[in-house]
Amino acid sequence: MPEAVKRSPAIVFLVFDYFPSRGGTTTQTRLHAIEFLRRGWDVTVLTRRVPDRLGSERLEGIQVRRIALPGRGRLAKWVDVLASWLWLLRRRRSFSAVSVIMDADLALAARAAGLGSSTVLTWVTRGDATRRLGGRIGRIRRRLLGNCKQVVLSPRMETELRELGIPDVAVIPVPVDTTRFHPPTGIERSQAVRELHLRGGATVLFVGHLQERKGVDLLIRAFGLVLDAGQDANLVLVGGPIENADHGYMELLKGIIHERELGDRVVFAGPKDDVAPYMFAADVFCLPSHREGMPNVLLEAMACGLACVAPASAGGDELLFGSVGVIPPSNSPVDLAHALIPLLADPDDRRALGTSAAARVRSDHQPDRIVDSYEALWHVGSTGLSGEQLI
Repeated sequence: MPEAVKRSPAIVFLVFDYFPSRGGTTTQTRLHAIEFLRRGWDVTVLTRRVPDRLGSERLEGIQVRRIALPGRGRLAKWVDVLASWLWLLRRRRSFSAVSVIMDADLALAARAAGLGSSTVLTWVTRGDATRRLGGRIGRIRRRLLGNCKQVVLSPRMETELRELGIPDVAVIPVPVDTTRFHPPTGIERSQAVRELHLRGGATVLFVGHLQERKGVDLLIRAFGLVLDAGQDANLVLVGGPIENADHGYMELLKGIIHERELGDRVVFAGPKDDVAPYMFAADVFCLPSHREGMPNVLLEAMACGLACVAPASAGGDELLFGSVGVIPPSNSPVDLAHALIPLLADPDDRRALGTSAAARVRSDHQPDRIVDSYEALWHVGSTGLSGEQLI
C-alpha cells in the first residue's frame, strides 16, 4: 500500500476578538497561536469581522478568517456563533484541535460541528463560568458541552468550575511575551519618559478598557487621596471605551476628575497598540478591577519590573503573593490609597518588588511551557505529530 501522506497538525482558535482589537483575550490568543505556529502546526484564527479589514488575511504567519457580522450586540454575537458552526462543519476534517477562548457558545458551535472531542474551552475571567453554566440554561449548556475539555487560568477559577459540577478541569496560566515586556534598561526608561512627555513626580499607571468592571473610578478617587497625603505623583490611564455603555462611564470618570480638581495630574492616554513604553516609564502599576481571571496586563507590568498593586478581585491574590506585589484588602479608594502611598514614597521597595515580579513571570509564564500543557490535552508531545496521528 502507498505510504500515507504526512501533513502538519492543524489547530483553529475560535475567539470573538482578534487584532486589531485590543485586550487580554486577544493577546492570549496571539501568543498561543504564534507558539503553535513555531512548533510546525497549521494555525487558523476564526473571529468576527471588523470594519476595514479583509475577510481573510495572514498576520505574523497566522491565517485569520473573519466571518459573520462586525459589532458587539446580541444579534452579532449569535450570528457569529451560527457562522462559526457552519464554517467548522464544512472543514471539520481539516483540524486536529480546536481552541475556544472565553465563550462557551463558540465551544458549542465546535461540538455541533462534530469536533467536541477535539475542543478545549479556556475560561479567562472569574465568574464567567458561573454566569454561563449556572442556573437552568447553564445546566443545558453543561450537558451540551459534553466531552469538550475545559481549562482555567488559576486554582481559584478551578474551584469555581468544580462547584458547578465539572470535575475534570486543567489549570494552565497565561503566557507573557517576555522579549517585549521586560525590565527596561536605563536608556529605555529615559527614552520612554521623554517621548511620553510625563511631568515630574512618580507615575501610577493603569492599562485596560475604560469600563465599569475595571474599577477605574475607584482608582481615580484613590489617587486623589494619594495627592492629599502629599505625594508628588501622576496617574496615566491607557485605554478607552469599547461598548456603548462605556462612554457613559467615561463621563463619570471625567466628572470625578473635575470634582477632585485632578485635571493636571490625570492623563487619558487613549488606546495604544504598544503599551510597553508606558510600562517602561511608570513607577507603579495599579489594577483595581472588580473581576478578573489572570489578567495579561498585570503579568505584563510584572514582567517589566513594575511594583504592582492589585486586590484579590483583580487577580492580585493569584499573582502578587509572597512579597511580589501589594494586595490591598479590597479595591476601595481608601485601601488602594493605603497601598499606593508607601510605594510611591519608597523607591527601594518598588525596585525590590519589581525584581521579584519579573522573575516570577520569567519562571512561570513562558509561552513554550504554556503550550506544552495545551498540547498534552490533545495528547501531543512537544515535538509535534502529524495530522494523521492526531485525528
